[in-house]
Amino acid sequence: MVHNNYSEVIKGEIEIIHEEIEQFQDSDCGLILNVSAFLDSIKDPFMSIENKVGTNSIDYINISTEVVDVTSNKLLSFFDYSSSDIAENKSASEMVQFYSNQRKNLEEALATFRILEHYNMDYAYRIKNFNKAKSEIEKLCVEKGIDIRTRAQKSIEHLKKVGAITGEVAKDATGFAVKLAVKVAIILVVFLIIMAIIGVK
Repeated sequence: MVHNNYSEVIKGEIEIIHEEIEQFQDSDCGLILNVSAFLDSIKDPFMSIENKVGTNSIDYINISTEVVDVTSNKLLSFFDYSSSDIAENKSASEMVQFYSNQRKNLEEALATFRILEHYNMDYAYRIKNFNKAKSEIEKLCVEKGIDIRTRAQKSIEHLKKVGAITGEVAKDATGFAVKLAVKVAIILVVFLIIMAIIGVK
């Protein structure tokens, strides 16, 4: 997904980003993912584009989509265990190390997708491609027992749990108060009846 019809105003920035993309695509991730280095390398030109044309411009959306597409594909191919490239390019000891690092790599991949989802990419691409790729990584994470909930989701669930416990405590306290009030009322009635009888005598 490469766009070539970018505005002349951001030609320099696009050139730098495309060079970084090419290096990223040609690089061998090795045994440990390091996608953050690539994303860091394009921060400055991205900021320059944002300042010149804004985040809602077609140019900004197109280059964002390119970056997301390249990064998503690289991550998915890294976890394609059936890929012949992995078996051909790595020794037996490297393969053992590769699989032992799966959890760490998946955690980084998930964190990367969480960053990428904030990019202002093309809407159709987000729905048809990005969300599907993100779901694939989340599925692999779940298979490895990795918690895929965001901080917000964890906070909400924690608040719900606390609320449920507080509700139960309040319910129990209310129930106790009602029972106590009934017992006190019965004692008062009995006392009044006894006093009435004594008064009559």
